[in-house]
Amino acid sequence: MENVKLIIGKEYVPNITPLFDSAKNTLDIVAYDFRLYPDQIGGLPFQLLESLKSALRRGVKIRIITMRLESCEPLKALGFSAKHWQTGKTLHAKFFVADNSIAVLGSHNYTNNALTLNHEVSVIVNCAAFAAELQNYFNDLWSSS
Repeated sequence: MENVKLIIGKEYVPNITPLFDSAKNTLDIVAYDFRLYPDQIGGLPFQLLESLKSALRRGVKIRIITMRLESCEPLKALGFSAKHWQTGKTLHAKFFVADNSIAVLGSHNYTNNALTLNHEVSVIVNCAAFAAELQNYFNDLWSSS
């Protein structure tokens, strides 16, 4: 189990931002709910967004799929490739793949409640074969949204 790390509750941000910060090529994210909180400087969602913006400035290609229509245009305005999932089924998944080699999946949305109040659990899987499978799933979702 050395390639798997459990993340509970508020530990998501301190465990995930280093993955965003070390990404070299790609970050592909699926989040049922992805909210921007421009007035909450320093909060956990703000920290995640700042880490993603830093990756984008380094040239990392970032694609985001979310059920939250209201988030797509602001994400695009920041330079991210973002799509609103609007096909027949609800996209309730929450995961991301970094550089086709590390995958994180679980229950955390990119919201204040998920990152500070809710009982959430996610897992980091450092396994290229697993990440490749999840990457294929992301690519299928991206092409059908």
